[in-house]
Amino acid sequence: MKILKQKKYWVEHFNDKKYVEIREKVVDSFQDLIFEEEPHKYYLHGKEIMCVSNVVHMFQPHFDVDIMAQRTYERNYNNERSKYYRMTPEMIKEVWAKISNDACSHGTERHEFAESVFYFMTNQLDKILDQFQDRLSYDEHNQPVFLAKDPKEIAAATFYEELPDSLLPILAETKVYNEELGYSGTFDLLMYYDAPIAGKDDRYSGLCVMDWKTNRDLYKNFKDQRLLHPFQDLQDMPLSIYKLQLSLYQLCLEKIGLKTIARRIMWLMPDGTYEKLPLESYTKQLEEELTKNPIAN
Repeated sequence: MKILKQKKYWVEHFNDKKYVEIREKVVDSFQDLIFEEEPHKYYLHGKEIMCVSNVVHMFQPHFDVDIMAQRTYERNYNNERSKYYRMTPEMIKEVWAKISNDACSHGTERHEFAESVFYFMTNQLDKILDQFQDRLSYDEHNQPVFLAKDPKEIAAATFYEELPDSLLPILAETKVYNEELGYSGTFDLLMYYDAPIAGKDDRYSGLCVMDWKTNRDLYKNFKDQRLLHPFQDLQDMPLSIYKLQLSLYQLCLEKIGLKTIARRIMWLMPDGTYEKLPLESYTKQLEEELTKNPIAN
C-alpha cells in the first residue's frame, strides 16, 4: 500500500488564470460531444462520429479471428504442453475473448483510480469517484491523504508523486473531437509544461497529452508485421497504435488553437513501478491521410 499526499504547488496554482482559461477552452470547445457508455459510441450534433480507436484500426492489417483460431487449433490440439491442448477453434476463441474482456475490465479500474488521484492531487475532493471515496482520509495535521492498494494503483500514485512542479495537471478523462476530419475520443490526462530554457531568457511551454496503459506487452508483434500506408515504418504493435491515438488527440487540441508539445504513455507495471514513454508525433501524416481519404461516418 502507498499513502499519497497532495503537492502544495499544484493545489495553490491549479486555479491560476492561465490554467483555468485552458481548462475552460477545452471543455467549452468540445461540450457538444456526447458519449454513450453502451455501446461505446460518440455522437456529435445527433450523428454518430467515429472513435479514435476505430480510426487507428483503419491502418492495421485485418485480423481474421476464425482463421487464426483454426491455425492455433491445428498446431496445438495434440500438444500436451500447450494451453490450447484439446481445445476446438470455438473454445480457443472463447479463451481469447475472456482474456480481452478481463484486460479491458482491469484497465478500466486502473483508469478510474488514476482519474480519482487527479481529483485528489488538484484538491477536487468531491469529484473523486464513488468507488474510491473510502481511499480518502486525513492525517494528524488534518491534511487529505489518498490510499493506493494494489501494485498498478501504487504505480499511478508514484507517477503523480514524482512529477516536477514544471508539469501542472489541467484535465482528466476529457472528450474531444475533430469535426473536419470526422473522429472523436477521450484522453486520460492533460498537463501543462512550463520551464525556463537553459542559457536563454525564455521559457518552453505547452500542453502534454497523456494516456494510462496497463498492457502486459506494449511491443507485441507478429513476424514484423507492419501498419498499413502511410505508416508502414511502424510495426503493428500496441505502442505504434498509441502513437497514432495520441497524435489524433493532439490534432483536436491544435484545432482549437492550443499548442501541444508532447505525448506520453504512462505504462503501469504489475510490480508497482511505471514507465513514462515519450511518443513521436504523427499529426502531419494523419491530417494529410484523413483529408485525402475522409472518414465515412
